[in-house]
Amino acid sequence: MLLEGIVANPQARVSQLGLLPSQERAQLHAWNQTQQAYPSSGRLLHQLVAEQAHAHPDRVAVCFQDRQVRYGELDQQANWLAWQLRQRHRVGPETIVAILLERGPALPTAQLAVLKAGGAWLPLDPTHPAKRLQALLADAACPVVLTTTELAGRLPAGTATLCLDQPELAGQGHPQPPPAALTPANLAYVIYTSGSTGTPKGVLIEHRNVVNFTTTCQRLFQLGPTDRVLQFANPTFDVSVFETFAALASGATLVLAPREVLLDPAALARLLTDQQVSVIDMAPAVMTLLDGGAFPHLRVAFVGGEAFPGELVNDWNRPGRQFHNGYGPTETTVTVIDYLCPKTPHTSSPPIGQAMANHRAWVLDRHGNLAPIGVPGELHVAGAGVARGYLGRPQLTAERFLPEPYGPTPGQRMYRTGDLAQWRPDGQLQFLGRLDRQVKIRGVRIELGEIEHHLAGHPDVQTAAVTTWTSDNDTRLAAYLVPANPQAPPSSQQLHAWLAERLPPHLLPAAYLPLAALPLTPSGKLDHAKLPPPHAQPAAAPAKTSPTTTTEQTLAELWHAILRQDPDRLGTHDNFFLIGGNSLQATQLLVRINETFGVRLDLRALYANATIAQLAAQIDQTTLDSLTDRRTRRCSASTPAVARSPRTCRSRWRSIPSSRSTAWSRSASTATASRSTASRTWPPGTWTPSAPCSRPAPTA
Repeated sequence: MLLEGIVANPQARVSQLGLLPSQERAQLHAWNQTQQAYPSSGRLLHQLVAEQAHAHPDRVAVCFQDRQVRYGELDQQANWLAWQLRQRHRVGPETIVAILLERGPALPTAQLAVLKAGGAWLPLDPTHPAKRLQALLADAACPVVLTTTELAGRLPAGTATLCLDQPELAGQGHPQPPPAALTPANLAYVIYTSGSTGTPKGVLIEHRNVVNFTTTCQRLFQLGPTDRVLQFANPTFDVSVFETFAALASGATLVLAPREVLLDPAALARLLTDQQVSVIDMAPAVMTLLDGGAFPHLRVAFVGGEAFPGELVNDWNRPGRQFHNGYGPTETTVTVIDYLCPKTPHTSSPPIGQAMANHRAWVLDRHGNLAPIGVPGELHVAGAGVARGYLGRPQLTAERFLPEPYGPTPGQRMYRTGDLAQWRPDGQLQFLGRLDRQVKIRGVRIELGEIEHHLAGHPDVQTAAVTTWTSDNDTRLAAYLVPANPQAPPSSQQLHAWLAERLPPHLLPAAYLPLAALPLTPSGKLDHAKLPPPHAQPAAAPAKTSPTTTTEQTLAELWHAILRQDPDRLGTHDNFFLIGGNSLQATQLLVRINETFGVRLDLRALYANATIAQLAAQIDQTTLDSLTDRRTRRCSASTPAVARSPRTCRSRWRSIPSSRSTAWSRSASTATASRSTASRTWPPGTWTPSAPCSRPAPTA
């Protein structure tokens, strides 16, 4: 082959001459024959959902706790909100509208409303620090944020908002959306991913990208009205697009739940069973905490985001159920390669499969030539899902989105994934790892350079490096730093607080180790082999202080149950995340706090109060505020107006026995919640659910 190439093209470099026999080249092209014509071609994402609403307006579209929203209601509420976006903020094609909402029916309604107004949505995470939210809003130049009154306080001063819980936004639905001159090439959503230079990058996904993906999933999984799809992924990750729109475009029911339910294994298992969930896409790290055989209604498990062992497949790939291993960067619209695992025992991680409909997968060597079967190379993806590029980053777009030399149509582009893969003889792709320093932890894509950039920005840090380490089958981030003043290095608590103000929770290291110098190879690169393991050189911590109050002692016992650490060795100034806690365990801790103290805290409160002492003070203050507020309202309701006074309420508050205060708070909270649920109007609409979000009737 090489001699034939030299004779045919004597001026070419050897690196430009392909080494593949014509038969093997033809085989690689045959494995990429994925063309399919879809009736949905040319349509817009929100139109797929609107068609279901018009055909079956009374079918349940969204289920969340005790509420359910029907397709007709969802569509009309989204229409009405779209009119508000158009009239108040002139939202139209290519306008990026940010959405900062907790999980609930408001979230898919807001996404649909932005699309119907002609714009593209940008999801923001309420648990992210204010500086991160400010940076994304500035980069995307969003004219308005859809949010709530409470969350609006976390936005930069002067940010234009539409607060969906405000009374003036509680209007009737509208039968039609505002007119919008949209085409399939217009922007549908923007999702930011971690950036290696310290700046997150916004991926631009068009309607034609996501419509092809949604339609492919409908056919691949045979989704229909009887399905109940769990919305598990963080809305700022693109897997949530699959869950939300594959469900709603198919007439299925989208099952929503609070974060604390989704990340608590026992509560999640109850949810899957009680709601008879039939389709899931969950991270392997979460699935390993559940019994794969406990969910008889589950028929599709779409798994991906990170490599996982064969034991996970064996546990979940039950009779009557499909277990898919999916692969896809955000830049190629959620998932572009899929493998349906056979019903055979798996002893290792399964392959990622072949390209999905209207996509192509090429494994190339460093010169851009097709790699032979069985030879590793960099994976490139082409086809209908390839994004427009990165928002405001033309140079980076040109580096990662390249012309496709092997496609059926000239002028197509392919995305350079940075992943190492190889073709197996059976035509399946095997994922081998990364070619750069990008890592994935619990399915979340992380650029280590972004963490290093912000860590090196600390005034007491000269230079820094971040890597991963695995302990007890759990992968965590570890930060190594050279202090600016070796005699007075910054503490782990100071560094953690510095990063927590700038980075989302999943980018925070679990260990900080000061070094005299970073070990380097002869070529000047970081020598990972010479970095001390985090447990061998623990960072300096405050002197141990034993719990002194009942709340602190109870918290220490909860930490012991979750972290498996001796409560007698836990100090009140130990940071939950620096002694081994991760985001999954943090959510479990919040659930236990609610069960034990009757106090509901969110993840932001835990990151801001990460020690036992801080958290105990927060719990005590929240309990006190709750009791005072409820006693004040009871005084106002039961005391004649002429006799009411702050002194009256305070004297009644003092009469409550202290030993009963926590139990009283729980019962009062429960009673208040039950009263308010019955009359709650869901923002921004005016309907009241007529029935609880119950599971469907059993089938024979």
